[in-house]
Amino acid sequence: MSTRHAWRAAFLALATSILVGCSAQQQHARAAIADIEAAVAAAGPNAPLDAPVQVADINARLARLRSSLAEKDYARVMADAPAVLATARALPALMASNRAAQAARTRNEWVGLASTLPHEIASINERIASLERHSRLPRGLNHSVLASAATSLKDVRSEWATAASEYAGGRTLAAVSKAKDVQHETTQLMTELGMSSTGGGHS
Repeated sequence: MSTRHAWRAAFLALATSILVGCSAQQQHARAAIADIEAAVAAAGPNAPLDAPVQVADINARLARLRSSLAEKDYARVMADAPAVLATARALPALMASNRAAQAARTRNEWVGLASTLPHEIASINERIASLERHSRLPRGLNHSVLASAATSLKDVRSEWATAASEYAGGRTLAAVSKAKDVQHETTQLMTELGMSSTGGGHS
C-alpha cells in the first residue's frame, strides 16, 4: 500500500470513528431527554396542579436541553440532564406532600368557618325575630327589607346544611367553598339588619 493510500485509509477510519462517536453521543442525549419526559408523564396529569412551580422549572430546563440537542451540544445535554431527571422523578413524592399540606390548610379553614358561621346565623335569626316583635323599626330598615332578610336566612340555613353535609362526606374543598358563600351572605344580611360583623351586635 502506498503512503497516499495509507493516509487516505487512516483519514477514512478517523472520520468514521468521529461519525460513530457523534451518533452515539446523539443517541445518549436523546435517551436522556426521553427519560426526563417519561418521568414527567409518569407523575400524571395532575402534576401541574399539585407541583406547579417544579413542573414549570422542569419544562423550562427541558426546553434548554432540547435546544442544546438541536445545536448538537450533546456534552451539555449529558451534563445537565441528570439533575433534571432527579427533579422529575421526585415529582410524585412532592405532589403527595403538597396535597397533604393543602388538605390540612383546607381542614383548618373549615374549622374556622364552622366555629363562626352557626353563631352568626343564630344571631341573624334572633335579630329578625326581635325586629318582627316591634311595630317601629330602626332607621334604615322597613318591613320589606325585614321580610327579604327572613327569606334569605332560610336560603343561608339550607346552604350551610349543604356545606356541613359536604364536609361530613369527606368533600372538604367543596364544603369550604360552600361555607365561603354562606359567609358572604351572612355578612350581607348582618349589614342590612344593622348588626356588627362579630355576630349578634345591634346598632
